[in-house]
Amino acid sequence: MPTTSAVFRGTFSGTSNGTISSTVTGAGALNKALSGALTLSGDNDFAGGLNVLGGTVHLNHDHAAGTGPITITPPSAVTIPHS
Repeated sequence: MPTTSAVFRGTFSGTSNGTISSTVTGAGALNKALSGALTLSGDNDFAGGLNVLGGTVHLNHDHAAGTGPITITPPSAVTIPHS
C-alpha cells in the first residue's frame, strides 16, 4: 500500500475540527492554535516539536506527535486514546 507524506511547517489554526492522516515529515514544528480539534493519525517523524497553543490535539498513533518535544499551553489539551 502506498504511503502519503506531507511536509508541514506552520500552524493549523481554526475553530473547526480537522484530521491529518498522512505522514508528516520534516525539521519544522507543527503548531495547533485556536479552539478546534486536530487529530493526528499518521506515523509522523517531524522533528521540530508539537506546540498546542489552543484547542485539542488527539494523538491516534504511537508516533503521531513526531520526534520533538510536546508543549501544551493551558487550557489546551492533548488526548491519547487507550488501546
